Amino acid sequence: MYTAEVRFRAAGAAEAELADGIHHLLACWLKNGQILDGWLTAEQEDGLLAFVSTPAEDSLLDTFANRYVRKLTERVTEYGGPPEVRLLGMESESRPACECKSSPAFVLFTTYLGRESPLRCGDCFNPVPLYRIPYIHDEEYSEVLKWEADYKACDTLQMHIETGERFGERQMGRHDSSLSRRGRELCTSISSLTGRPTYYYVHKFRARSSLEEDQRRCPDCGGEWKLGERWHLFDFKCDSCLLLSAIASSLHR
Repeated sequence: MYTAEVRFRAAGAAEAELADGIHHLLACWLKNGQILDGWLTAEQEDGLLAFVSTPAEDSLLDTFANRYVRKLTERVTEYGGPPEVRLLGMESESRPACECKSSPAFVLFTTYLGRESPLRCGDCFNPVPLYRIPYIHDEEYSEVLKWEADYKACDTLQMHIETGERFGERQMGRHDSSLSRRGRELCTSISSLTGRPTYYYVHKFRARSSLEEDQRRCPDCGGEWKLGERWHLFDFKCDSCLLLSAIASSLHR
């Protein structure tokens, strides 16, 4: 994940028109997976600066633009020239984007603190920029981003343990919750579009003992899914149901 500065020049354009076009372009970049949620802007005498996070060094190249990005880029270019992108460097404590030539599988995974792409490579487990996979709907990844936002909201509820803790736990911990159903539907779509199995992570919060965890079965098919050796962050893996899980977090406290 990288931080980039994007300069938009005004060249006499009305400030309100320029700002409106820029924020629309930033939203289009986000929905196209070229930038990550959370940006800052700063007014300048000759225009406006935006500070954005990108999944990879080359994320803002025109190569990855969809029709919405191209349309908004043309609009802001009319005000004073094309956006000028300057890469500032890699963000501290972030993972680099996946560079595998061919990922054997994908994992849909995020946390309440995560800002990287919620799609992980099954080989290196680094984030995969969304624009590297085929569009799921209408040249955008809005459905993935909506699921990601809801997952983070549920994870935040259970982490804060004041309001809605149990609701957050159930949504993340059940394979058939509304959150999990949506996530698994996305995994099915990604698997179909890419030809690679895409796994969904089911979080486990509480368990009485390690023995109980060792005997846990896949919540969907009831089959054995305990791994002999951990796969990335996961202790359980069902290749039939494409579900993942880990030893209950309560046992690590």
